[in-house]
Amino acid sequence: MRPRHAVMVAAIGCAAALAARATEGFAHGATARASRPVAASPDSTRRTTLDGVYSAEQASRGKDTYLAQCQSCHAAITHTGPVFRRNWSGRTLSELFTFMSTRMPKSEPGSLAPETYADLLAYMLQMNKMPPGTAEIVPDPAQLARVRIQLAPPPRRAKR
Repeated sequence: MRPRHAVMVAAIGCAAALAARATEGFAHGATARASRPVAASPDSTRRTTLDGVYSAEQASRGKDTYLAQCQSCHAAITHTGPVFRRNWSGRTLSELFTFMSTRMPKSEPGSLAPETYADLLAYMLQMNKMPPGTAEIVPDPAQLARVRIQLAPPPRRAKR
C-alpha cells in the first residue's frame, strides 16, 4: 500500500471508529440525549445540512426504502421535528449514518447496502425540511464527518 493510501485508510478508519463510539450505548428506541457527545464545532466541519447536501432523487429513493422497510417500526415523528433536533442537531452526518447503518433495521442491523443507508439519510434530511442540492450523499464516513447537522430555527410563536 502506498503511504498516501495508508493515511487515507487510517483517516477513514478513525472517523468510523469515532462515529461508532459516539453511538455506543444506544439501544433501539433510546434517545441520543443521555449519551450525547459534545457537538461538533463549526471549525471541524466544512458544510452543514442547510447547504443542500443531498439530491431530491436520492431522498425519493430513501422514501421508497423507508416505506418498505422502516415504517413498520418507526413513525416519522420519531425522527423529525423536536425529537430529531434534540438528538442530532450539531452532530455530524457521519454519526447519524453510522448509527443507522450499524443499528438498523432492527431485525438485521447493517444488512442494507451503504448506498441504501445514504438514501435513507437523504430522506431523513428531507423530512426535517433541509434543502436538497444537486449532489448525492455518499456513504463515506470521512466525507460525512465534514457535514454538520443544522436545522433551521424553529418558528417563533406569536405573543398573545
